[in-house]
Amino acid sequence: MKGIVLAGGLGTRLNPLTKLLNKHVLPVYDKPMFYYSLQTLVESGTKQIAVVSGPPFGAQIKELLKHFRFPKDCRTFFIDQPTPAGMPDAIRRCKTFAGKEPVMVIAGDNIYERGFAEETRSFTGGAVSFLRRTDDANRFGVPIYDIDGKLIGIIEKPVNIVSDWVVTGPHIFDNRVFHLIDNLRPSSRGELEIADLNIEYLKLGSLKLVKRFDYWSDVGTYDSLLSASLYIRSKLKR
Repeated sequence: MKGIVLAGGLGTRLNPLTKLLNKHVLPVYDKPMFYYSLQTLVESGTKQIAVVSGPPFGAQIKELLKHFRFPKDCRTFFIDQPTPAGMPDAIRRCKTFAGKEPVMVIAGDNIYERGFAEETRSFTGGAVSFLRRTDDANRFGVPIYDIDGKLIGIIEKPVNIVSDWVVTGPHIFDNRVFHLIDNLRPSSRGELEIADLNIEYLKLGSLKLVKRFDYWSDVGTYDSLLSASLYIRSKLKR
């Protein structure tokens, strides 16, 4: 299994800092934000990792990538995404990198308490994503179930929130992911959505959503940036 870190986009919720900086280089306590995603992939057992980023500040990611302390048996690659066209678009650009292997995809602004080595070892195919509780479900994809409790869909960034459980990463996909991305169409935001990619697997009966209860943060706002920094600081002091 190969790892993919998504570190592109414009990070508009963190303006004005992101007028001059890639969001993923902002510090979460004492490290650049995307270093935590890299560490999660390393702890999960991936030995080859691609980092996807692009204009206007992708060069900052590429430079900082040189200073992350990877294990000696780990290889890294930088892949350019010319325009921020969504997570599935970034994944698609890793097709050559992935070869015939499955991929574990993690957003560069997500921080996890522990890795996913057990999930990568036990992965046999399809798609696996994770469910976590949050107070701001309108920022994420929310799973929808029928009256019998069967998963029937995922609504991306819903206006009317029907659950505090949301679909989070990392996302583990078998190699069909690159074919399925070709079935997607841009959303109203003009981007390919990760929720729509998961729905393609759902149509095939190949999507698994796993509940997790350990610490997780999507560091996309100033409040979450501060709270994640305080959490890391507290954890290190303990």
